[in-house]
This record gives sequence, structure tokens and C-alpha cells, in this order.
Amino acid sequence: MDIRGLKSFMAVAEYKNFTRAAEVLGYSQSAVTIQIQQLESELGLQLFDRIGKKVDLTEWGYAFLEYADEAVSAMIRAENFNAEESKITGTIRIGTMESLMMNMLSKSITSFNNRFPKVKVEIITESSTNLFEMLNANEIDLVFLFDYRHKNVNWIRVCEYERKIVFVANPNNRFARKKKIKLKDIVDEKFVLMPSDDSYQNLFRTTLAEKQLMVRPFLQLESTTFARKTVENYDCISVLPEYAVNKSVEEGKCVILDIAECDLKLWLQICHHKNKVITPAINGFMEEIINALEND
Repeated sequence: MDIRGLKSFMAVAEYKNFTRAAEVLGYSQSAVTIQIQQLESELGLQLFDRIGKKVDLTEWGYAFLEYADEAVSAMIRAENFNAEESKITGTIRIGTMESLMMNMLSKSITSFNNRFPKVKVEIITESSTNLFEMLNANEIDLVFLFDYRHKNVNWIRVCEYERKIVFVANPNNRFARKKKIKLKDIVDEKFVLMPSDDSYQNLFRTTLAEKQLMVRPFLQLESTTFARKTVENYDCISVLPEYAVNKSVEEGKCVILDIAECDLKLWLQICHHKNKVITPAINGFMEEIINALEND
């Protein structure tokens, strides 16, 4: 049983398309077709239903997928058993959010590059919904998110760390030095908010709705960095992850408001697909993120 045939089987299973699998693997479509036919012949089982242009796993195919994953993972581990991290090559694709890219990943990328200098890192920033779609399509290797606890039988959550979402204001804002502020008292202030599909903005808007309150932002931005800088330079309020504003608060450029009745929290988490082959490089990147979070 050839390892290339197993890799081709896993690719066709993921993409449900022989042409796309061949493109990803760098083979011709005919080569992939022959590899799958040989594998099916060896097993004496039909692994795929081919109805028209649609390709899907048979019941036997689903059962065999787990064994193929184990075999390919073992082969990769064996190939890298005696390899120094500094000599490992390849590319890893990390899906994340803009706020994490700007505030949490820089140290992890630097330390990872020191360990794996020949591995290329591609960072893709998207909404959590889009990132999980990419994860399911094997377009990224893992996701690093600040979000709700997602539950999906196809995803493995490697770790999770609870973090606060805070109301941050310009130091000259009239609420900057007040204690135990009621949410209803600040809804008419000038707000800078992120798009509603951001998980923490969604949580904030849900909280407002529960209290029958509404905020009409004067500015909506895609970047937490720009939102933070706007607060630093203009008398307004924003709702952002605490990790995104800690440095500005320490430098006295903005302040965290004491909102008595609004305790907003989500989770930093790393997830990968259950069928993903975890290479030494992917595992190393997860280790660097976890190390940074535990020392944050």
C-alpha cells in the first residue's frame, strides 16, 4: 500500500473532487485516479461513490479514512524522527483574526521562526465563520481565535484561555474616572465599534438587546488597532478585547471604564480539523502560541 495513494485518498475525501485534489498534490488527475483505483483494488472495497460529477465517500471510505490518517501521520513523524527543527521545510497556514494578528501573534511568529527558519508561515485573517469554512476545506492548517466555544465533531480544540472584553475610553471622556457606571448611562456617548460579525461585538450587541438598550456608533471600523488609536486621539468609547488595549492603558493613552453590570468574556482558542495531519511544524507553531498565552 503506497503512502502516495493514501495521501491522494485523503485529498479526494477532503475536496470531494479529483481535479482539485490533483492540483493540491501536484499530480495529474489521471495519476490520482489510478492511485485511488489501485487502493480500492488492494482493499477489495469501493471507497468513493462516483455519481455524475459528484464524488463522495462510501461507508467503507469513511471507515478507512481514520486508518489512512493514522498511517500518513505516522509516516510524517517517522520522516522527521531524526530531523532537526532548523532543517524542516514546508509551509503552514494559520487562520486568525485581525486583533490577534496585531496584538498576540508577533512574538509567536518570531520564536517559531527561530526554531523552524526554513518553514514558511502564511497568515490569513478572516471572520471566525469564514475561517472554520476554510478549516473544513483544508485551506488552512489551524485557527487561532477569540470567540465563543465552538462545538463541532470535526474540530479539535487544543486549548482555550478566557479573556475579558472591555469598554475603553479616551482619558478625557467624562466617564473616565467614574466608578460602577451603568450601561444605560453611556449608550448615548460617541462609540467606535467593529462589524457585527465580530464575536465580541456580537456579544456586546446581544447584551444591549437583553437590557433593551441600543448604541448607534458614529464610526465602524474593520481594525481593532484603528479603533484603539481613534479612542486614544478622540473623545469616544469602544468595546475591544482587553489584550488589544493593555499597552495603551499602561501608557495612559486610554482608560478601561468600570461598567458595573456588564462582564463580557470570550475564549482564546486554537482548533484544527480532526483529520488534519499534525506535522512537527504545525505542532511547533501551536506550542509557541500556547507559550505566549501562558506567559501573557
